[in-house]
Amino acid sequence: MDFKHIDDLAEITLKNGKTISLRAKKYLYDDYHFEHKLSLGIVYSVAKKLYSGRQQALPYEPSILKGLDQQLLAQTTPFLVKDADNHAISFQTLESLLQPFLVNIIEAHFGSRFFVAGFRYITQQSAQDQLWSNQSLPQNSLNLYLKIPHQTSNNQDDVNPTLLSFLDRDNVDLLKYHGYLFDNDINNKVDDICEVLNYYDKKPTITKLELCFGEMIALNIHDACIKFSLNQSDTILCLSLLPSPIQWHEIYQLCKPPINQILVNGLYDFVASQYSHLIHQPEVCLIDKTNAIQTTAQLDFELHEIFSDPKVICYLAKNLSTLLAKNQIPDQFQFLGFIDDLLKLEINNTQFQSSIYKALWELAQFKEASQISTQKYRIDNTKIFWPNPGHAKYPRDIYGTFPFVTSHKFITPQTAVGSAGSCFAVEIAKYFQKNNFNYVVTEWIPQEYTGVMYDIFSAFDPFSAYSAQYGILFNTPSFTQLAQKAFNKRVFKKRLIWNPELNRLYDPYREGVDFSSPEAFYDDYPKHVEAVRQAFLQTEVFIITLGLNEAWQFRDGTFASRNPKANSYHLLQHRVLTVDENVQYLETFYAILKEYNPNIKIIVSVSPVPFLATGRGETHHVISANTHSKSVLRVAAEQFTSSHADAYYFPSFEMVTECIQDPWLSDLRHVKPEAVSQVMNLFEKMFVEGK
Repeated sequence: MDFKHIDDLAEITLKNGKTISLRAKKYLYDDYHFEHKLSLGIVYSVAKKLYSGRQQALPYEPSILKGLDQQLLAQTTPFLVKDADNHAISFQTLESLLQPFLVNIIEAHFGSRFFVAGFRYITQQSAQDQLWSNQSLPQNSLNLYLKIPHQTSNNQDDVNPTLLSFLDRDNVDLLKYHGYLFDNDINNKVDDICEVLNYYDKKPTITKLELCFGEMIALNIHDACIKFSLNQSDTILCLSLLPSPIQWHEIYQLCKPPINQILVNGLYDFVASQYSHLIHQPEVCLIDKTNAIQTTAQLDFELHEIFSDPKVICYLAKNLSTLLAKNQIPDQFQFLGFIDDLLKLEINNTQFQSSIYKALWELAQFKEASQISTQKYRIDNTKIFWPNPGHAKYPRDIYGTFPFVTSHKFITPQTAVGSAGSCFAVEIAKYFQKNNFNYVVTEWIPQEYTGVMYDIFSAFDPFSAYSAQYGILFNTPSFTQLAQKAFNKRVFKKRLIWNPELNRLYDPYREGVDFSSPEAFYDDYPKHVEAVRQAFLQTEVFIITLGLNEAWQFRDGTFASRNPKANSYHLLQHRVLTVDENVQYLETFYAILKEYNPNIKIIVSVSPVPFLATGRGETHHVISANTHSKSVLRVAAEQFTSSHADAYYFPSFEMVTECIQDPWLSDLRHVKPEAVSQVMNLFEKMFVEGK
């Protein structure tokens, strides 16, 4: 059971200005704790099976128990007074009090033997008992209240009875439901229960009972709300009784604890060790192929699945039990129809109306959710079932499968498209240019005389690898930093690091872009930033490819676009980004672009190209690290695109790794041109009009 809502406090302010805190339905948690956690429900079941005597439950309203042996009680009085002074109770005192006629009444009420689970003394100083409240006890429990006689009879209080007030059952149930009862905080109790009930527009029926010296009453406090009005010298002994397979004094002889330490926690273990043959597993909730409701266990299970209000569940269970007994609930459709009819019968019941409206809403929610669940595997089986070439009825080969369900055809040859990302993004950029799409290029590779050089591309290449010459971007922070730089959202330190392999300087934020001198870098920097800005402003659709989840971070919080060179490791720290971090970087990138280009659309893909190396070698093989990296990026892409109507996921990763039979070049990392062509064929089917 889920009791999270019980921890939520609700405050109500009464007409007198007093504010009290309530824990709604806390009694459900208490019942669950006693009946299931402590297994007292099983203990009671065993106790009833072992009992063969008379059964007669006591009425809800308590009355004076007639028949106490007053002479025996008088003999016990000195010991009672002494016990009360010491806040204890002796075995001999209990034997004197639990006289045979009283034992018979208690056993008939429980339909079983019983034991003394606890005791307490109530005096005028017991403030909790002089306010309207109750005790947290199991459902099957009984409290005995005895007014202890004085040893002398000249006390004026002898002629003044103790007054016990108790509330009618309907309003007790209301207070239990809203959380007034089962709360030990005296600040949440009131002297006048009418103040609380008036808040809920209820009128109480209060019965009063006078308790004189030597008189005793029995009361199931679980279902009661009471208040004592005591005289100054009054003392009430309260004994809490619970059902048991054997009599209370036998348990005492077996366990030999002080009476105030007889705990219920170990009672089930004792019963299980002695009467295991009488303990049965609960009835199995069996759901057959017709979904007919056939057992009370199934009825109870399904009602609890749909409804949250115990009163509604009890009402429906009671009315559906007749149909269940006649096997007249043949399927779910009729079951839900019966429920709907039963709820609507009570819709004009003012005492029940709010519960009924909530239940009808819960029923509608359940029907909708059930319909959705039922249809989950009834969609196009070519989309929902993994391709199996050996399937007897639907043989399909995974190779050549296009792994998408919904197309979004908003790209035409005239649509301004830009891109950035990992090395696979370069292949996408070339595809658009080769096929005469409107691929935005705001910055071409300059001639070498400018002092700006590229590792793998040349100014003489017919196609640009990127919309602007920002180089390869492997991690999500690099996309954010690119947008921040373009629109002056963050001040970046200008860094140049010597590349010992090529004997020239490089910008750690622009992978593969080198400079012959600091002057060449300073001259190019503002031109490059403006080119990036224009690329974002001119583009209608921007495609990003996520490459790596491992990243290297400077101590000022910025990230390099790729791994450090040999002479700069000391400047950076290795990071493994979480899903949430990746999503946040994508969100920031998106927000900046939308601020300056509100109509831009974003397409996100994950690069299929695996790690060259991992920075987690102490704990992870590169293959495991790569799987983790791609998984994190894939989840981040899903979360990001699911959050925006104009952001879309393109499954290039799935296409290469699952749907192309031989996609890799000889290095087993980079993708063959033929495989790129198949990936872009998928892109056309998803996003290009007329394809």
